[in-house]
Amino acid sequence: MNISRTIKEISEKRIMILIFILGIVLRIAKSGAESLDFDEIYSVKLASMDLGGIIHQTSTDFHPPLYYFFLHLWSSLLGNSEFSVRLLSVLFGIMGIWGMYQLSKLLFNVTTALVASFFFSISHLNIEFSQEARMYSLLVLLTIYSMYYLVKLAKEQSLTNFLFFIIFNVLLLYTHVYSFFIISAEYFYILSLKFWKKEEFYRSSTWFLYSAIVISLLFAPWIFVFYKQFLLAQKILWIPEASIWGFPESLVEYSGSFLLSLVMVPLFLLSFFTIKVAANERKSKLLQLFGSLEVILSFSKVKEVYFLLIWLLFPVILPFIISQFLSPIFLVKYTIEASPAFILLAAYGFDKIKTSGIKFSLLLLIGILSFITIRNDWTVSTKERWKEAIAYLDSTARSTDLIIFNAGVCSYLYDYYSERKDITLLSFEPSLSQLNRDSLKVLLYPYISKYKRVWLVVSHTRDYKGEISKTMKELSDSASAKFYFTKNRKYFFKANFDNNSFDLYLLKSYVSPDISIYFYEKRDDSIFALKKEKNEKNPKLNWK
Repeated sequence: MNISRTIKEISEKRIMILIFILGIVLRIAKSGAESLDFDEIYSVKLASMDLGGIIHQTSTDFHPPLYYFFLHLWSSLLGNSEFSVRLLSVLFGIMGIWGMYQLSKLLFNVTTALVASFFFSISHLNIEFSQEARMYSLLVLLTIYSMYYLVKLAKEQSLTNFLFFIIFNVLLLYTHVYSFFIISAEYFYILSLKFWKKEEFYRSSTWFLYSAIVISLLFAPWIFVFYKQFLLAQKILWIPEASIWGFPESLVEYSGSFLLSLVMVPLFLLSFFTIKVAANERKSKLLQLFGSLEVILSFSKVKEVYFLLIWLLFPVILPFIISQFLSPIFLVKYTIEASPAFILLAAYGFDKIKTSGIKFSLLLLIGILSFITIRNDWTVSTKERWKEAIAYLDSTARSTDLIIFNAGVCSYLYDYYSERKDITLLSFEPSLSQLNRDSLKVLLYPYISKYKRVWLVVSHTRDYKGEISKTMKELSDSASAKFYFTKNRKYFFKANFDNNSFDLYLLKSYVSPDISIYFYEKRDDSIFALKKEKNEKNPKLNWK
C-alpha cells in the first residue's frame, strides 16, 4: 500500500474531514462527565465576574486575563455546567487541528500535514486539556498560529502577515505567562538566521523589529502587573523543584503514554535524518514484507527542523534554568505549547519512512495505543471527585455543623455543587509559619468552640504534614475520615527509600487522596476543659 498514492486517491479534503470528526468526537466524549476540579472552579468563579473584576482578580494571581474574558462571554450565553464551560476549550482544541494542518503544510507537504493533524487529533495531552476549563488549549491554538504567521512573514513580508503575527503574539501574552518562552523562541530563531540565512534575515528583520516594538507597547499595560506576579511567585512555593527528568517526561507526555513514546520519540529523532529504501534479496522474509531498508544518515529540511526544535526546546529548557536560580516554575503541563512542535517533527520523521508497509503498521499501532490510553481515562476518575464529596457532605452534615475548607477555592466548589445553604462554611488557610500545633489551636479555637460537630475538607493544601487535621483531632473527642481518590500519572517518579542510600526513578501510575474529609465531634464539657487548660498555659489568652 502506497500512503501518498492512497491520499491522492481518497483526496486530501476527505481525509481532513475524517481527522476532524475523529478529533471532535475524542474531545467532546466524556467532557462533561467528571466534576470540575480546583483550577476549573477558579476559572468559573472568575468568569462570573464583570471584566473589571476579572482584571483585578487576575492581577493578584499568576495568569493574565484573556481566557477568563472569553469564558465570561461564553458562559453568559451557554451557562456554567461542566459540559458548557469545557466546551470552549473543546472548540479551541478542534481549531488547533486545522492550525496544525496549515502550519505543517506550509513547512513540509500534504502527507506530513495530514499525519501531523492525525497525531494532534488523537494526542492524549491535547485531548486532556481540551476537556479542562482552563487556558491551555487556547495557549496551544495561539502558539500554532503565532508560529504559522512567523513562517509566513519570514517568507513573504506583507502587511497581513505582519498584523496577524502581532495579534497572535499579543493574545498569547495575555493568555499565559509561558508565552514569554514562545516569543523568545520566535525572535531567537529570527536572529539566528543572520548567521546562516543572511538573505532571509535581512529581508525580514525590519518587519520583526517593528513587530517587537508594537507587541511591547500593546503588552505595556500589563507589564507592571506581571512584575508583581513574578514577585508573588517567589513567596508562594507550591511548584516542586525542577528535576532533570522533566524533559524526558515532557516527551512522554507529548507522545501520550510511555508505550506511545517508544514509537513517537524514534519518529521524532528520524526527523533529523534521511532514510532510503533499497532492494536487498539477502534480507529475511519478515523484512521483505515491509521492504528492505538502507539507512543513510544525512540532514534534510534543516531550516524547518531547526525552527521546530527551537520551538520545542525553549518552553522546556528556559523554565528549567530559571527554576535552578529562582523559584521553581517548571511544570510539564505549562509546556503544552511545545507539544505541536514535537508532533510536527514526529510526523515529518514518519514521512521520511518510504516503506508503505511500515508506515501503515505504525499508523495502526499509534492509533491503537492512543485509543487504549484515552479509553483508560474514560474508565477511571482522572479529575478530583468533588461532585461525590460534596454530595456526601450534603447528605451527612447537619445545619448546626461547621465545615472548614483548608483551601479557600474549595468553598467555591461547595457553592457550585451543594444544594444546601443552611450550613456555616469557613475558609482556613494559615501561613506556613502558623502550621504548628500551638499556633493552630490558637487560630482554630475561636471558630470551633461554638460547634460540637466540625467537618474539615483538605485539598490543595500546603499543610503537607497534616498538622491541621492532627490539631483538630486533639481538640475533639472523636474523629473519622473519608477519602476520595483520583488516578494520576508521573512517568519519572522519584522515590526515597529509608533503607537505601539512593533514589529510584520509576514509571509510575498512582492513586492519591485528592480530597480528604475529616469529621470531628466533642462533648460540651470538653470545650471548657480546653479553655481551662489553655488559660493555665498562657494567662494572656482570652478564650471568649
